[in-house]
Amino acid sequence: MKRILSFILIIILISTGCGNLTKDAGKIIQRGGENNKVIKDKITTYTDDFAKQQNFSGVILVAKENDILFEKGYGMANYEENQPNNPKTSFRIASITKQITAMCIIILRDMGKISLSDKVNKYIPGFPNGDKITIENLITHSSGITEDLYGSSTIEVMMRHNTPIQLVNMIEKKNTNPIPNVKFQYCNSNYILLGYIIERVSGMKYENFINRYIFKPLDMKDSRYDTNKIVSENEAVGYLNYNQGFIDVPNYDMSAPYAAGAVRSTVHDLLKWDRALYTEKLVKKSSIEDIFKPRVEEGNNLYYGYGWNIETENIGDNKYNLFWHYGNIPGFNTFILHDNDEESVVIILSNRDSGLMQGNNPIAVGINKAAHDISVLIREQDKLNSK
Repeated sequence: MKRILSFILIIILISTGCGNLTKDAGKIIQRGGENNKVIKDKITTYTDDFAKQQNFSGVILVAKENDILFEKGYGMANYEENQPNNPKTSFRIASITKQITAMCIIILRDMGKISLSDKVNKYIPGFPNGDKITIENLITHSSGITEDLYGSSTIEVMMRHNTPIQLVNMIEKKNTNPIPNVKFQYCNSNYILLGYIIERVSGMKYENFINRYIFKPLDMKDSRYDTNKIVSENEAVGYLNYNQGFIDVPNYDMSAPYAAGAVRSTVHDLLKWDRALYTEKLVKKSSIEDIFKPRVEEGNNLYYGYGWNIETENIGDNKYNLFWHYGNIPGFNTFILHDNDEESVVIILSNRDSGLMQGNNPIAVGINKAAHDISVLIREQDKLNSK
């Protein structure tokens, strides 16, 4: 299938069978038992039906505590190579990258190298209102920065290589008077600035920092800072719906999304990431609690923490906090839902995209609903098991 480089995309950088996991994600295992079989069967029935109705292409993994309840690939990772999606397939995870970037900031804070109350102009001298905007404002999308890099020059920016300082300069030009602490305003530029600050503080490239302090400690061997080069046969190609069919997306440069959305990973590696959030492998317990604390109200029982949406969910007579993030980048839609009370996670990675904004994107809406529905299935089955 030939790439159509001239096709004009609507770019949104938003916010991306059962078997044993190979190595240490908190020692994930498969367990037997009638109760386990019941919930696995329910999830299998739901996901297979969802995939059929949505014409879903990608991989879904569901785990609870140390048990993978479900993992399965649907559709094709690469039509040209006749390669199907499977749990080892890697995807561009888009804005799920943000929780990794936020963790990097917390790691640097715990090292004593940065404070969340530091002003942006300490690291980016001359940034508009940089004497008022804090690091925490950037992490929580409360900086007042509202203009993304991608306007009329979207294709131009995405098709060339950009250095971090070039991205910072573009953000400065588009935001001449950002006013912090007024309201939540989701904006990728916040996390692009954080990536640049991580490099300034650590003296390392962003990609090297996440490799050393996150991927290697968690044995996330199939995760990396993405480029426009394919380095593994297991990498999914992104496809865009077009004229009742689909096309593969242009070969754009991943330096544009940078620390806001440039990581590539697999469901197995993201499970390792999720399990680490119950441990002190990366940061101490109190720092994990900081990450998941509601910080800025988004509306409708939804808050933003450090790289995570925090949602109050009513299930029966009880209220629960669910932690999640959606991701979209041309050709890919992704979702991770972390349920701390149940110690469960739903990971959905898709290599199909509608090209529409999130609220109008049927693929985005579908995987969001599926992740929430599956989390409800797990909770409801636990209630039945406890009777």
